[in-house]
Amino acid sequence: MATTPQDFRERAEHCDWLAGTVVCPEGRQCLLDLADRWRALADEDEAGVKRAGLPNDAARTVPVTPQDFRERADRCEWLADRGVHSENRAIMLDLAKRWRVMADEDEAVLIPTMVRMLAAWMALARRLRAGRS
Repeated sequence: MATTPQDFRERAEHCDWLAGTVVCPEGRQCLLDLADRWRALADEDEAGVKRAGLPNDAARTVPVTPQDFRERADRCEWLADRGVHSENRAIMLDLAKRWRVMADEDEAVLIPTMVRMLAAWMALARRLRAGRS
């Protein structure tokens, strides 16, 4: 999973490279937009911008949640279904697969963390209730 500005910039370069291989204008633009978003994430990290707790999805410049990644995967699959060239279809399906892997990786970390936080909150609530009795 990409976690540093350098990782994000490498992903952007990969998207730029893929965009150069795609014949379909929509697919090329999707990859170029994705590269721009990875660069924005790198810039935000370098500037110390906090992405967590943003007020709404519109404030996000890059995907940051598993659901965001799945939406990107859905978009790539949608583009793959509309592609005329088998090469473009394969590239978009590969990209969709990578987005889904990122979502799964994030959930593998996110869900256990949320469960631990919920358990700690419930334990605290029980202690507070016991203290009032």
